[in-house]
Amino acid sequence: YSGNVVDICPVGALTDKDFRFKCRVWYLGTTKSVCPGCSMGCNITVEWDKSRPHQHKKERVMRLKPRLNPEVNQYWICDHGRYNYHFIDQNRILWPSKKGEAISWETAIDTIAQKTKQLQGAGQTDKIGVLASAQLTNEDMFVIRKLFKDTLKISQLGFQVPEKPGDSDDFLIKADKNPNTAGAHAILGQPEDSSAEQIIQKAMKGQIEFLYVFGHDLVKLYGKETVEQIAQNVKLFVLQASNLNETCGYAHVVLPSTVYAEKDGTFTNCQQKVQRIWPAFPPLGETKGDWEILSLLAEKLGIQLNYQESEEIFKEMTQNIISFSEMTYEKISDQGMLLKNVEQLALNANR
Repeated sequence: YSGNVVDICPVGALTDKDFRFKCRVWYLGTTKSVCPGCSMGCNITVEWDKSRPHQHKKERVMRLKPRLNPEVNQYWICDHGRYNYHFIDQNRILWPSKKGEAISWETAIDTIAQKTKQLQGAGQTDKIGVLASAQLTNEDMFVIRKLFKDTLKISQLGFQVPEKPGDSDDFLIKADKNPNTAGAHAILGQPEDSSAEQIIQKAMKGQIEFLYVFGHDLVKLYGKETVEQIAQNVKLFVLQASNLNETCGYAHVVLPSTVYAEKDGTFTNCQQKVQRIWPAFPPLGETKGDWEILSLLAEKLGIQLNYQESEEIFKEMTQNIISFSEMTYEKISDQGMLLKNVEQLALNANR
């Protein structure tokens, strides 16, 4: 938490060497957001250089600062959350690719749609496996649920992978290093027959023909041998992610997605508090939002999702998932809003 000492220095004598001399403060744009480093969801501001187009510099983000939220992080953030921002501009996937070769978005989506239609037409949607991620926003999760679970009736849909718990303390740092685990549970649930482990095992054996993975580095989670078997035994292996990882070298199709600082949406933290994030700047390269990519796929499949912005998705989500009912972006504002207690709602309904 040592970075907080710089924030509270009353005369500006203490400076942060990570930010020192990088940019004049009057050239900084400031965007409210939420730290994605763990399930606490500390409130932050993303401070970015607005003085020149980002193409002329290696990075757009200059620093992250804590933002007051009395019920979440008060005035503070941990050092990991403060300095874990370089991935926003570095090591990014910038265009779609197929077996290592750059392709157009149309070709990428056509490839996925053709395989989906083939399995759907043969009544074999049980051979499609989807691994979502608790790094995604609530809005992304809801579109995954609507497309894959509700419309295509895909039962092999999970999100909880065997990640090792990270460091934690009794203040702000949580062992769960995902910003939206609570949201994933509320939106996707976790049926026992569609755990990530079962999906991976089926993919290794070729019992799944089409594996669609959101963000996860399967090499880091399961090892190279497992991922090599998956790449050999499934007919189509898709990785949709924002940053390069070892799994990119094994996926048949790689789709570039945006990072949180380029997204409009919400996360749900470990307190069950739904919190807003705002886009600080346009996406890099040819990257697209996760729900936007799924909307393109849905269109190719003849499914009209008709979403133009994340707020439309959130509105529909509040009408379909009781724990989000009566919420709006306006009500959530910049301080967040608690999920409704579903068990208490059921008790009230039975009275």
